[in-house]
Amino acid sequence: MTRILITGISGTGKSTVGNILRQRGYAVIETDDPGWCVPEDEDWSRPDHEWIWDESSVSELLDTHTDQHVVIIGCRQNQGKFYSQIEQIVVLTVPIDVLQRRIAERASNPFGKQPEQMEHIEATKREVEPLLIRGANLVIDSAISAPEHIADQLESLL
Repeated sequence: MTRILITGISGTGKSTVGNILRQRGYAVIETDDPGWCVPEDEDWSRPDHEWIWDESSVSELLDTHTDQHVVIIGCRQNQGKFYSQIEQIVVLTVPIDVLQRRIAERASNPFGKQPEQMEHIEATKREVEPLLIRGANLVIDSAISAPEHIADQLESLL
């Protein structure tokens, strides 16, 4: 069965597309949900504290979901360790002005509302997104395609 990772920085539409695929009956795992991430290290006092995938949980997910398609959603610095076990790596991207507008308008996630969080997102777009694109099988500009059309495109990969 096929495993797809939908990745990209905050505000690119990962959760929106994931929700459509979930409504269509696919197993969709949001790795921002509790239980999928752990602190990068034990130093909680650092202001730039990062979360990474809990490697044992993600390994178990990939080892046990062999009899059904699974869509994994997330963007963490250690996700590349699992690329060899995932058939399709899909990066969603948008221009920076669209990203800023989406994050300002969204009600489903408070991340990015503070100026320092937006600065972090913008830096991630500049520095991390090119790395994500390099590791991808497919890159989709979610500013020019409706979420339903992106879900259709991903569904064709399953």
